[in-house]
Amino acid sequence: RYVCLQRPLVIPWDGNEPLQESYDHRAIEGIEHLWVETSGADKINMMQHVLSCSRVKWYTRKDGSIDLGTEPLHVLYNHDGQINDLIKAREAGQFHRNHGDSYFDDQLEFCDVYLDLLTNQGRRGKLNKPEWIYSQFYSISWLIDWYRGYKAELQSAQKHFNRAQRKVAQQVARGRCRSAGGFSDLLR
Repeated sequence: RYVCLQRPLVIPWDGNEPLQESYDHRAIEGIEHLWVETSGADKINMMQHVLSCSRVKWYTRKDGSIDLGTEPLHVLYNHDGQINDLIKAREAGQFHRNHGDSYFDDQLEFCDVYLDLLTNQGRRGKLNKPEWIYSQFYSISWLIDWYRGYKAELQSAQKHFNRAQRKVAQQVARGRCRSAGGFSDLLR
């Protein structure tokens, strides 16, 4: 169902910059009304604040006249929580610990999924609906660069882990390791 908003404040987003910057710099005023698809209330009261994250577009009415309306963005991911958790893990030194191959494989797959979503904004996903990632505080280009760096760091850590595993296996095969303390110098 659609609801008509009178004199809405429309904040365009270029698909890259942080939403906060869009909100601070480029609000469009002077639009008389805007039809917005809603899945919530049947009626919106006068002066009620509503938020819709949609694509504004022109449409043709049944009588042939043209008006502004919105197309909802069906799959929309806020990436702030995810990226902040990863940044905290990186600062805590989580990336340089030996977690094993399954950890690295899972994290590399995770990077590939997010890089794919970030570089293909608006692509139709599994539900055949456009998928978008946004961030209130980080630009999309910054997120892409961050994930590329994270992926490279994981791949480097995985190489070091695999090299250490080979060294340990060689030392065990030679019979040189007699206690757990003998492994510490091999894992560097």
